Order: sequence, then structure tokens, then C-alpha cells
Amino acid sequence: MAKLWLNECARVFHDRLIDDTDRDWFIDLAMDLMQREFRSNIDRDQVFGTERLMVGDILKLDAPKKLYEVIVD
Repeated sequence: MAKLWLNECARVFHDRLIDDTDRDWFIDLAMDLMQREFRSNIDRDQVFGTERLMVGDILKLDAPKKLYEVIVD
């Protein structure tokens, strides 16, 4: 659940920020909230580094219920 929340926040907010100062502020805030509210120790580079976190419901198109899963490749 925490990864999905972070992915959605990044897509809605981080992707629209216009400079590195704002993007760094967002990343720091998001990582703090992940640790504090979700007790998650996800690594910053997993989400905002070269290996970005991606979550979607497209991996199993024929599933009777949409399943959000981490997309690894």
C-alpha cells in the first residue's frame, strides 16, 4: 500500500514540479512521510533514482479485479 501511495504522489505532484529545489523538497517530504506514517524503509533511489518505482494495473489485463502491482521491467 505504501508503494502505491508513493507512486501516485510522485506522478501527481513530483512530475509537475519545475525545478530541482522543489523536486528535492518533495522527495525529502515524501520519504519522511513514508517512514513516519507507513513505517517503510524504502530506499530513496528505488523511487526517485535511475530505477524508479512504477505501479500499475496493466500486468494482468484479464484479471476479474484490477490489481495494482509493482512493475519491475
